[in-house]
Amino acid sequence: MPVTITTYNVLATGYIRPEWYPHTPPELLTPAVRLPLLTSHIASLASDIFCLQEVDALTFQAIDRELSPDGYTGIWTQKGQGKPDGCAAFVCTAAVSLVDIQPILYADAFEDQPESGHVAQVLHLLIDGFRLGVANTHLKWDAGSAPLERRYGQRQVEILLEALAERADTADTWILCGDLNATPDNLIIRTLQHAGFTATHAAPTGNQNGWLKQLDYLFYKGALHAKPEPLPEITATTPLPGPDQPSDHLAMTARFTPLP
Repeated sequence: MPVTITTYNVLATGYIRPEWYPHTPPELLTPAVRLPLLTSHIASLASDIFCLQEVDALTFQAIDRELSPDGYTGIWTQKGQGKPDGCAAFVCTAAVSLVDIQPILYADAFEDQPESGHVAQVLHLLIDGFRLGVANTHLKWDAGSAPLERRYGQRQVEILLEALAERADTADTWILCGDLNATPDNLIIRTLQHAGFTATHAAPTGNQNGWLKQLDYLFYKGALHAKPEPLPEITATTPLPGPDQPSDHLAMTARFTPLP
């Protein structure tokens, strides 16, 4: 049976600075206006599995209220280091059986720098007897000038791949998704490709600072056929958040079918 998965950075309220969104009407940046738009937008996507990033407690509660009447189970994993947001997964239990979910708090400290607090969620699911593993994460952004050996994001993706390798016997195949804070030419993406993962999409998912870029990904490997759903077309000045897109990232969705 096919399963649809959406990855979506929903934009944590605590990270919003109006000056960062010059094309967005100010009222759309207020929680009273934006959160109802966000929850309705997520519900309209009607995916079987939602993997969300930058979810704070109030946003999680709002999405849970929206989705739970339709049979979704939600799990929130908060970041460490006092950060207000984290990753959240919502699974439609009528379509997919959720076996368990395991949080990962990245042990990514450097000698003179603390752990980032960033997290991942590893979901173990059953679809008509097919064992599907899904990793949902938000990697830390690193400046391009940062030395490779000092990049949190690269360290995190290596930790995550190692964790999936340790769980290799728990899933028939894997999907890895989230806001990877990496453009397609980044070593993070090449590392995933080298590990056998294939991206479903190649298109911009945001226009932060007036620069069209892809930072969000759905990667998969193993016995799956992927059918990506097209992303909305955006320009460097498209309002994000905007009336139709309540985050500064686009939601990315694909339909996956297990292969015989």
